Amino acid sequence: MLKNCNICRRELPLEHFRRVRKGSEQRDGRCNRCFNAQRQKLRLAKRSKHLRAFLSKVAAAKNEKLAADLAAEAIRQFGGVQALAGEIYESLRSCPPGSRRRITGLQAILRLLEIQPPPSGPDLTAEELHDLPDEELDALLTLARRSCVESLLS
Repeated sequence: MLKNCNICRRELPLEHFRRVRKGSEQRDGRCNRCFNAQRQKLRLAKRSKHLRAFLSKVAAAKNEKLAADLAAEAIRQFGGVQALAGEIYESLRSCPPGSRRRITGLQAILRLLEIQPPPSGPDLTAEELHDLPDEELDALLTLARRSCVESLLS
């Protein structure tokens, strides 16, 4: 027997549709591929929301201990230092220059670098970071990402 997917409109065998409840014959209106794509999109949105909350909290942290505790929790939640650094890097690259989200992310990175300074790197204020061209900012983010990962792993 065949069924049409409500999302992609393909006609597929019933085996390509999830059961609504265990033991039930009723099937979901989305095929497995569309169901998985929607779940992945929701997971990414939730992860992005957690990352934005983390960056805001770190940027507003009153002391280094609070920022370090937040960083430790985020490292655990995101699956390691490299995964967290990668998420921050991609999040900041996707923000338009001068946006509030990008500035908050850069402030959070500066705060994290206060806790665990990189072996070497430029000393820039938040205003100087805001005025950097995109190419230089991308290069600086790459350098900060590498140095943070190296220093936190050692």
